[in-house]
Amino acid sequence: SIYRSCLEEAAASIGLSDELGDVSLFHGLSNADADLLIASKLDSEFFSRKLTTQWDFNISRALNKVVPTVPGAVEILQLQSKLGRPRIVVTAASDLGAKALLSKANLSAHVDIIVSADSVSMTKPSPECYKYAIRESGCRAGVCVAIEDSRTGLAAARSAGISSIFLRGGVSKTEID
Repeated sequence: SIYRSCLEEAAASIGLSDELGDVSLFHGLSNADADLLIASKLDSEFFSRKLTTQWDFNISRALNKVVPTVPGAVEILQLQSKLGRPRIVVTAASDLGAKALLSKANLSAHVDIIVSADSVSMTKPSPECYKYAIRESGCRAGVCVAIEDSRTGLAAARSAGISSIFLRGGVSKTEID
C-alpha cells in the first residue's frame, strides 16, 4: 500500500529500517496507534518524531501525484447510484488521505460515505470498519457487496458478513452491464 511504502521509505531515509522491523505490523492501525507503535520500537523520542514527520511528508508527496482509477470503478459507482444504493469507501487511510485520493482520482462525487482509519479504532483486516459502514448506511450486511483490491480488505468484509468481489486489475464495461 501507499502508506506502507511511505513508511518503509521514511525509515530507510533516516537509517531506521532495522529498528522499525516488519512494517506490516502497522497495517490496520489507526494513526494514533501507529505513532504509539513507532515510539515503542524506538528508544529516542527524537527519532520517533523524525520518523513520523518523514512518513507524513512522504504520504503528502505521494498523494499529490496523479492517482490512477481502477478500470470500471466509475461505472460501478454510477450503477449503484442508479439502483439507490449507498456508495461507501472503506479504507485504512486517514480521512484526509482518503479524501485526497478520491479527489485526485476524480471519484469524490461518486461516494456517499467514507469510513477511514479516523472513523474506527481498528481498520482492515478487522471487520470493524465494514460493520461501521453497515451502521452508517442503514443497510443490512446481507444486501451489501464489498469490492476489494486487497486480501486484508476481503477478509474484513467477509468477517463482517458482507459478500465480496476481489478485483485484481479492474472491471470491464461489459462485466458491469
